[in-house]
Amino acid sequence: FYDGVRKASEHKSFGPVFEQLFHVFAIHTLRNSATDFIRLKLLTADQIYQLETFNLPDMYARLRPNLISLVDAFDFHDNELNSCLGRYDGQVYEALMERARLNPTNRHKVHPVWKSIKQETKSKL
Repeated sequence: FYDGVRKASEHKSFGPVFEQLFHVFAIHTLRNSATDFIRLKLLTADQIYQLETFNLPDMYARLRPNLISLVDAFDFHDNELNSCLGRYDGQVYEALMERARLNPTNRHKVHPVWKSIKQETKSKL
């Protein structure tokens, strides 16, 4: 797998992005499956600890400018992704508002818990 990634990384147009994506995937996978890697003696606890030196949010930020292209490369239809963003009619904001309106969380204008919080803030200490 790594040899394939390394070979693809040599491509000038997508190589650097492909390599960034590989590093994010590898670190994420190693961190989330750390106990399995230690149990199978594939990595030591010290090696797993060294993974913490990688800052995934920074790595995500470097990938962010290419995310639309990466997702488009999979050629998923927007219906499969359950997304409003790729609408052909241009009604993105209207569709987002409609989704928010239909979301069960948004049934109440003000969540009932705020009534009790409001009462608490009015009480004298």
